[in-house]
Amino acid sequence: MPHPVHHKLDSTQMPDGCVLTDATAYSLDTLADLFTRSFEGYMVPVRMTSGMLSRMCRVESVDLAASRVVLFHGEPAGFILIDSRGKTRRVGAMGVASELRGKGIGHHMMDHVIADARESGFLRMRLEVIETNDRARTLYQHLGFYDQRTLVGYERRPGRPPLATKDTLQEVDPRDLAKVMEHEAPAKLPWQLSAMSVVGYTPPSAAFTLSDKAYALVADVKNHTVVLLVLIVPHALRRQGWGRRMVDALVRRYPVCTLRLPPRVPENLAPDFFRHAGFEQMKLKQKEMVLDLE
Repeated sequence: MPHPVHHKLDSTQMPDGCVLTDATAYSLDTLADLFTRSFEGYMVPVRMTSGMLSRMCRVESVDLAASRVVLFHGEPAGFILIDSRGKTRRVGAMGVASELRGKGIGHHMMDHVIADARESGFLRMRLEVIETNDRARTLYQHLGFYDQRTLVGYERRPGRPPLATKDTLQEVDPRDLAKVMEHEAPAKLPWQLSAMSVVGYTPPSAAFTLSDKAYALVADVKNHTVVLLVLIVPHALRRQGWGRRMVDALVRRYPVCTLRLPPRVPENLAPDFFRHAGFEQMKLKQKEMVLDLE
């Protein structure tokens, strides 16, 4: 393991014994364990594995050289993962072990990565935060972030019969779906829904098409739930029922499963379509926030 690079800290903001280090010095196993510990007791706990974290790094463009780990008396006790694409950086995840919460560590990490992004020539930073997480939103607003839009999720529970059509799903390479999205997707999709994210998905995730008339990306299938990340119809074929036919083809493929789109969908993006296709909007919402660095 490489020797951790230590970063200068303002001792008035950090507890005694805390040191900020580069995430590149730690294995994925160590970072995944730290991720899990840092989200214990949060409103949405996370149980991370090294495999899940590896996929997250690939899909979300995690920049470990820009990411940081907090050591408390030599042991990892907090982290912040930073994604980088072009001139934009994103806070992919941040957490602090329960025993160190409320001591300003999160604020310090954010100060550090914002300064690092500015010094490195980035133009903006992005993040998503659960809408009801008032404490985190207040911190981000204090740092200069502003709300850009609300992100919502949808669920379609089993039981509603599909249409009478018998369309056959054809599996395609996620890279082919990404190429379609470059031309057909709405502009400025959230980070995790962009074509650059789609390229990073590999089996057991799967991309499907209905004769090049509709496309979908399924990330996970477990506990009778299908995580549906992308659903797109080319512009020339919209309002002809192909989106609904894709949903129903997925229902036939996963007949006992709930179809779930995580809360990453812009609130104004086709809400009527989702309602008519049998989806209900989830209660959990996120705010997408932006900080201009210029």
